Amino acid sequence: MATKGSARPATGASAAAEEHDESHGHSLASWILVGLLLVGTFLVSLAIVITNVPIAVIGGAICVVGLIAGRLLQMAGFGVHPPTGRNP
Repeated sequence: MATKGSARPATGASAAAEEHDESHGHSLASWILVGLLLVGTFLVSLAIVITNVPIAVIGGAICVVGLIAGRLLQMAGFGVHPPTGRNP
C-alpha cells in the first residue's frame, strides 16, 4: 500500500484516467466561433420575435461566417491542438 505523499508510476488504464488536459477549448478559434454563433442566434431569435426576415437572414449569415471562421482559424493553428500533417 502506498503511503501518503509517495509517488507511484501510473500504468495501464490508470495512466489514461490520470491524464489531465488543461486547455478546455480556450483558443482563439473557439472564442471567435462561439462569439459569432451567439450574435447570430441572438439576431435570429430577435427576428422571430419581431417578425423581421432581413434580420433573420443576417443572423443566419453571421452563424455561417462564424462556423467558417472557426474552422479556418483552427486550420491556421489557432485551435486547441495545432494541425498535424495528414497520415493516409
